[in-house]
Amino acid sequence: MLKLKNMFKKSSFSLVLILAASATLVQGQVSEQVGEMPPPAMVDEMELPPVVDEAPTSKVGEEVYTMFDLQQLPEFPGGVTAMNEYLATNMKYPKRAVENAVQGTVVLEFIVEKNGSLTNINVVRDIGSDCGKEAVRLVEAMPKWSPGYKNGQRARAKFTMPFRFKLE
Repeated sequence: MLKLKNMFKKSSFSLVLILAASATLVQGQVSEQVGEMPPPAMVDEMELPPVVDEAPTSKVGEEVYTMFDLQQLPEFPGGVTAMNEYLATNMKYPKRAVENAVQGTVVLEFIVEKNGSLTNINVVRDIGSDCGKEAVRLVEAMPKWSPGYKNGQRARAKFTMPFRFKLE
């Protein structure tokens, strides 16, 4: 028993030395990668690149607005209840997701155009096993929405939509 305690003391001391040496080594590598920061007086004397104030490149009337910018939000035909029915009827849980018991939320972003069509469909958050592909398929197959309005005019609107995948 005494031998075991002495061995433990030696090995824990060795572990502490190894950790201390590793920390010093990592700190040295980070300093080399990042470089030394100049003293505060030198930072003030450094020449900074000029600030370029660029105007937005989108054409007038082609801006994409968020829900906070619109007076009337885009809407699925028939509202939220109809959209939930559409999703329940048309969603096909991906086979790979069932086999791997994958559950969670996929988040898509898309633009509701002035004519109600859906474009620029992007997966913002995916849970894998083809769930993102299924969410994109559902949005691509949706009917045209009612567009959003800003100042009484139809407006392009960015829409973010979660899709919950849950096995029952």
